[in-house]
Amino acid sequence: MKKQLFIRKKRQFRALLKQIETLKQEGAWGDLASKTQTNLLHKLNRLYKVLKSHFTFSEWRRWVYPSFAMLGFLSMSNSLSAQTLNTFEAGVVLQSNGSDIYAGAANPTFADLDGDTDYELYLGQFGDAAIVVENYGEFDVNTMEFGAPTDLINATSSGWYDYSSPVFADFDADGDLDLLVGVYGGGIDLFLNDGNNAFTFDSAVSADGSAISVGNEAKPAIADFDGDGDLDLIVGVHTGTLSFFENTAGAGNAMVFAAGVNVQANGVDIAFEPSGPVQAYPSPEFGDLDEDGDLDLIVGENAGFVTFFENTAGAGNAMVFNSGVKLQAAGVDIETGLATVAVVDLDKDGVDDLIVGQGTGAVTFYKGVSSNLSVSDFDSQALLHVFPNPVKDVFTIETSLEISKVALFDIAGKQIDIQLANTNEVDISNLASGIYHVKIYDNNNRTTTRKIIKN
Repeated sequence: MKKQLFIRKKRQFRALLKQIETLKQEGAWGDLASKTQTNLLHKLNRLYKVLKSHFTFSEWRRWVYPSFAMLGFLSMSNSLSAQTLNTFEAGVVLQSNGSDIYAGAANPTFADLDGDTDYELYLGQFGDAAIVVENYGEFDVNTMEFGAPTDLINATSSGWYDYSSPVFADFDADGDLDLLVGVYGGGIDLFLNDGNNAFTFDSAVSADGSAISVGNEAKPAIADFDGDGDLDLIVGVHTGTLSFFENTAGAGNAMVFAAGVNVQANGVDIAFEPSGPVQAYPSPEFGDLDEDGDLDLIVGENAGFVTFFENTAGAGNAMVFNSGVKLQAAGVDIETGLATVAVVDLDKDGVDDLIVGQGTGAVTFYKGVSSNLSVSDFDSQALLHVFPNPVKDVFTIETSLEISKVALFDIAGKQIDIQLANTNEVDISNLASGIYHVKIYDNNNRTTTRKIIKN
């Protein structure tokens, strides 16, 4: 950046920082409209991202860090923490081998079956008398496309056509990912992994002793919904509601589900309206789109919209949702037609993206743009460093701050017991390969979250 431009933008940054600081000190911040607060924080965030690599260590210590600490931007749990919903750029239709992906009624999900810490795309779809899930491999960030698809499963169905909505989880607790597939008849079929990523049909998934049935076109998702440390099942019901099936078996055991109950937001059952004469067909997914460290609920629907329900409970607690808001891309509501949703950092820039399947068979990529002034930005100036990353056995947290505790979560939001040594070292040699989130607390109960890769 040219020197004069840097000086001018730094002055703008300091002036805006002082404006927000004064508003909060005088108690006037809360009187501003929510949109005004968001616009001020977004402007501050944009300036910071331009300037952060140009601050000297002295500037960082002398006024940048103290100002943000005073404002509460270093605390993810603080109500003034500037944790706002990320935005999304205009959609781009994803390609495979140079051509647009086409899979009738595309249902995307991602998993790392080959254990290389990169996620592959798996697509469920309509099939002629078959339940089909195809593997498109990993995303090439250079060519911005996937490879040619191969069948992961192609199972004969009793109907003249069928439908598949896949999600991966270690159902039988044997250490590998199994495949749960929502099917046209409203049930969920279980395909067990033999340990070499060959999947064989086992049974229909049951709850409270009976096979699950939600009408038709079941859309399952997996997350630790009740915060008890194991993974539960959440299913989109074609009439518009979402059902939560509690896993009563406990972590480390094969999944056993209780009878389903409706998922609520703001104390009321979540219910999507039919799209004309066609039912709503909600498609649930979980992801941290506001970057506050817990998983939120994101739901696609037949009308084509994608709705975000903020989880206000915090990581490790039973999920509690605010009322939904429609997600936008480039300032316009996302509207695709029979939207099904996956959340993943597809372009590997550290911000989760939105992948939306459509009834037409297309799959669209909406690039996520962080809206948050999070500590992961601020402590890049040598305040906190986690290394090595990727890590095989032990990682170290290097910081000038005093750490009080560390929490570790897997990609599904399940908390894992770990111990922090006096040397700020954490041993994860006994964990499976994959992506984890480390939540670090200092003595003032400020927190930051880091993403690490376990080899």
